[in-house]
Amino acid sequence: MRGIEIAALAAAVVLAAACGGGAAKPDAGPGSDSASDTGAVDTGGRACDPVAQNCGAAMKCDFGCQGTTAVVACWPAGDGGVGAACTNLTTCAAGTACLGLPTAGTACRKYCNVDGDCATGERCHNDTVSVACGATPATSLSLHFCH
Repeated sequence: MRGIEIAALAAAVVLAAACGGGAAKPDAGPGSDSASDTGAVDTGGRACDPVAQNCGAAMKCDFGCQGTTAVVACWPAGDGGVGAACTNLTTCAAGTACLGLPTAGTACRKYCNVDGDCATGERCHNDTVSVACGATPATSLSLHFCH
């Protein structure tokens, strides 16, 4: 478990919010609530869906490292709710991930498909998460978070 926590901390620190740029899909327009506008989370080849949270009891679907490979899979869930300060993969509750944003610090952020999944004043952003798993170069994962 310690390797997962260290790798997740590294991932949280290197998140690059790529709203509208890089390899991430562009953001939906203001007030959008259609999955076709934001490009729903692509779960192809993933063990679970981060928005649907289709893991078992006391588990959550989140990004992390399995050995030297970045994956989206089921992990033990923490108890940190949306907006809670976090330090690693196991800190945040199901439906959230520990992310560091250049403009908003490191906190548990909610996974989303559309703006309607987010709290008032937040939008569903297409973010690129860089996950560093050991000695291999960081892997970029395109995921969607409220902020």
